[in-house]
Amino acid sequence: DAALKAFYQDVLPTGFAQARQSTYLRLSQLADQHNLQQSRRSTEPEQDADSVLARLRITMSLQGNYEDIRHFIYQVESGDDFIVIDSVALRQGVEPGSPLTLDLNLSTYYRARPDGA
Repeated sequence: DAALKAFYQDVLPTGFAQARQSTYLRLSQLADQHNLQQSRRSTEPEQDADSVLARLRITMSLQGNYEDIRHFIYQVESGDDFIVIDSVALRQGVEPGSPLTLDLNLSTYYRARPDGA
């Protein structure tokens, strides 16, 4: 019970705004660090009525080379932020030498109600 409370208080964002802001900043920094160009990003909150947690779904597309994409994914998976990769799609452009496109579906969770911890 104490570990769960600590997780809610120390790891998870305290609300939608903080979840959106922290994931936007972290994912943008990682993309920049790994020379990836962002072409699309969207977020969508969802919550079950009886849950104290809500989920923020994140969809994004990035372009770059294979090694940079691999390093980006590794950093997301091993980071201290609670960002979960739900699905990954990788595709090559039609023209020879065009960059790879990475389509990601990610999630993070946040406390939807302050009494949840």
